[in-house]
Amino acid sequence: MGKHIKTKIDYDMIDQLAREVARLDPANAVLQKFASMDNYEGGELRKSIADVVPSKEFGVLCTDCRG
Repeated sequence: MGKHIKTKIDYDMIDQLAREVARLDPANAVLQKFASMDNYEGGELRKSIADVVPSKEFGVLCTDCRG
């Protein structure tokens, strides 16, 4: 298998999805598992979700839900 090179849209999609999950379920086991990785992706994910304000409000996107 060859290496997959991520594009900007890939990183944006991962970031936005992670913020949505963090907003709706900050204790999500899968999100915490990926955020605890000791590599570049784990670090970026931690930065991405660090200041998301948890909210159970559905129908509101988290495109700008940072603290």
